[in-house]
Amino acid sequence: MTFKITAYSLPFRILVAALLLVSRGGLLVLAALAFLAPEPITPAQLLRAFWVLVVAPEAAVRILRYLLRGQVSVEQAAVVIRLRTRQVEIPLSALAGVVPWSLPLPVPGLWLELRSGTRYSDGLHIEEPAAFLDALKRTAGPDPVEGASRHATVLYAEAKRHAFSRCDLPLFKYVFFSLVPTLPLFRLRQRLVYGGTFGEYYDHGLKASLLGFGIHWVLYGVYLLLYASVLRALAEAVSLGAAWLAPSYALGVRRSCEIFQRLLYFVGVPAVLILRFIPW
Repeated sequence: MTFKITAYSLPFRILVAALLLVSRGGLLVLAALAFLAPEPITPAQLLRAFWVLVVAPEAAVRILRYLLRGQVSVEQAAVVIRLRTRQVEIPLSALAGVVPWSLPLPVPGLWLELRSGTRYSDGLHIEEPAAFLDALKRTAGPDPVEGASRHATVLYAEAKRHAFSRCDLPLFKYVFFSLVPTLPLFRLRQRLVYGGTFGEYYDHGLKASLLGFGIHWVLYGVYLLLYASVLRALAEAVSLGAAWLAPSYALGVRRSCEIFQRLLYFVGVPAVLILRFIPW
């Protein structure tokens, strides 16, 4: 059986984790400045900071992950790791065990321990860790994977994978759904500033009108991303805590967290808009 992987040597794991912490931490800092600060930052300041603190490190993370991608397959006599620049075969007889990472940074992963007392140099993030461990157990026996499938970070990764929904895809969640606040708020601005829905178009032309709409679309998409980052941080913290403290409930807690944060996002945002504009 073959599984997609990202292979992290220790330096690359530290680098990617640091970049990811900057990106995710930047989202939370900007969310605090945008929603909680006594004097919220201006939209121009927000967009500039967003590009520096979030977009740049996130782009670096995606490039590094692309370069570190590979495959691992469990064969009759060996675990075969295929990377861009090399292929490594670890005989099953030389495999002593599989040790999950204690911290899922930058993502949950596994070490392959060898009977020589060392470990394979790269830690492996496997997209389907439970399936990989099951395949290894069927081929090499239970000894190498003893306890690994019940480890908190493996349960955390599996619960997250099973709770994923298509509505969480960034294109839908932050691009298309951002039209929900953009359309009414942009129309309100047009009426207040230009006296009508198409006031900017009549006064300054199609180019200026489309540019203004595009800027507002991006801006409200960023605001939604900041809001979602707060919900995501809470969901991940609760889910990881459940995987450590109550492993048998890890999947149920993860699903509950995902449903709750989707309700707060996909229902909460329109509800706030409706309540904001209801004439009391």
